[in-house]
Amino acid sequence: EERVADLKEKIFNSKSRLVLLKEQILHNVIAEAKGVIVHRNRMGAGFTLEQVLYHLDGNKIYFQDNKEGVLDEKREFEVFNGNLLPGNHLVSVEMVYRGSGGLFSYVDGYRFKISSSYTFYASKGRIVKVSVVGHERGGLTTSLEDKPYVSYEVEQFRYNKENLSKVTKSTD
Repeated sequence: EERVADLKEKIFNSKSRLVLLKEQILHNVIAEAKGVIVHRNRMGAGFTLEQVLYHLDGNKIYFQDNKEGVLDEKREFEVFNGNLLPGNHLVSVEMVYRGSGGLFSYVDGYRFKISSSYTFYASKGRIVKVSVVGHERGGLTTSLEDKPYVSYEVEQFRYNKENLSKVTKSTD
């Protein structure tokens, strides 16, 4: 009975180590691709970013509200910089803008919530940089509700030290 109990304990400990190793391998250690996600705020003066929330493959990776004016100060910032498994990945973003009309005070009461998702491919031996850009679309005839918009810019680089420093230094 003692030997059986001892073997059960050893098996349990081995399983625990395997689970930890699996988690470590899949989430941050052994990966053959690198992902960088950058937020860019290109909205005009008529809109103020109040809140931003990012998910990568269903996991929350970034949240910031503008209570201390943090989002007013940064027009571009890094949201994620980490290893990825090669394959398809989904980035989702929710941005909340408040109208700040200045001359047109009726805009001040409006709040705009934009939700958007984008699938990108992380290639083995490459760095993929996804820039998520909040901006206005249309012209003078575009209705106010249709102006806030999200677009995506994707760049891929060879995974080496030079490109890695270039990708991470390009943000504010």
